[in-house]
Amino acid sequence: MAGSEVDIPVIDDALKPIERIAPWAVNDVIADAYTAAVELKAASTRANAAHYLTHLTLSNRVALADQAITILDDDDNIYFGPIVLMVVGDGVFSKDFKDPIKFPDNKGIFVKESVGGKASALTVYIEGYTGDVPLG
Repeated sequence: MAGSEVDIPVIDDALKPIERIAPWAVNDVIADAYTAAVELKAASTRANAAHYLTHLTLSNRVALADQAITILDDDDNIYFGPIVLMVVGDGVFSKDFKDPIKFPDNKGIFVKESVGGKASALTVYIEGYTGDVPLG
């Protein structure tokens, strides 16, 4: 309606837009992520800033059974997964997150595989942004 404004009610800060400090993309080839989680994106150096994951692509280049992949934070809290790729190799998983996955403030993003004691050749690509306090 011309000449009028509509107030959109906001219930809490979780529904407010986040100040985006910086967009980022990370591409990594991981040879062995089954013994420990591999860091993909380090924690922000800005106080109280969090990473928001908006896209994830995984692919395996070798044949492995029981390969389950999880995306987690510094404290091994799982935020997405497990994802199981094709056993014969050349499996691809790709996902855009309509609602970005928020990691805790000042925590990194990690990937870990559960492959029953076998090393893997896993390619990981992630996109997202670092966000600060809610706007408004």
